[in-house]
Amino acid sequence: MKGKGFLKVMILKFLNAEGEASGYDFMKYCKRNGFSVSPGTIYPHLQSLEEEGYVRYEKRGKRKVYSLTAQGKKIVRNLNKSKEELERILQRLGLSMDYHRVPESIRHSFRNVFFAFKKVNWQSKKGIDDLINAVERLLGELRRWKDEGHSS
Repeated sequence: MKGKGFLKVMILKFLNAEGEASGYDFMKYCKRNGFSVSPGTIYPHLQSLEEEGYVRYEKRGKRKVYSLTAQGKKIVRNLNKSKEELERILQRLGLSMDYHRVPESIRHSFRNVFFAFKKVNWQSKKGIDDLINAVERLLGELRRWKDEGHSS
């Protein structure tokens, strides 16, 4: 997903939960949850997600009603799997798992490990070194977080 922004992930997860919704529905959802987003922010993200093949829309009068494509559903499943893996790792390290408290740096490092593992060429020293470096960065982030007193 190009420009893997927080808002794109929110939109995908929202559409996954709702099944289908308009940009305005998403704005109302954000407002109910204390997050203010303008149409000038939402609609370019929806257009980008559509261009990338993650969402599609259907015209209903003047409204565009969006839903996830098969590819969009797959992305949400992968995001959920990444979250579950992160939870297991943190539990094994004795860290509490309040996902919203996990710093973005740890989530980012975990995603890097996940994607490095998915694309590693096991016959290539560089590919394996890249994976090892990603794991070491994640472990460093986790240790720093634990040392700061975030463990259970």
